[in-house]
Formats: sequence, C-alpha cells, structure tokens
Amino acid sequence: MSIDEIRGFKHWELFSLFNIVMNDGRVVWAARPERIALSPTGKTVAAYEGSTVSFLVVERITGLEPNARPPTPFRRK
Repeated sequence: MSIDEIRGFKHWELFSLFNIVMNDGRVVWAARPERIALSPTGKTVAAYEGSTVSFLVVERITGLEPNARPPTPFRRK
C-alpha cells in the first residue's frame, strides 16, 4: 500500500467512506476526508475516529475498502 493510494481515496472527487485495513487485522474507518491526515514524509497516516486518534504506519496498511461501514470493535485474540 502506498501513501498515493490513500491520498487518492481521501481526495476522490465524490468522497466515499472507506476502511483502512491493517496487517494485524485492525480496521480503521475513514468517515470524512478531514478526519484523515497524511504525513509529509508519506510514512504515516493519522485517522480521527470520534475522540480517538490512530497513527498508522503506511507499510502496515494492507488495503483500503471503499463504500465501507464502521468496523466492529477490534478485539485481540
């Protein structure tokens, strides 16, 4: 996954909700484009979910799911 792919989803002309899928199985919901911040270096993404901020390492992002709904809470096994 590259920062350019994430940037494309964020700046899509007709923004669509999407999920960011991490390699550990965690899913982060991108409800609005202003709730996603891309670092200038392209190495991290900050995602704001309510009052929670997640800092995501781009190398650990495995995929983007367009037209998504909020994920169920992440539970470690």
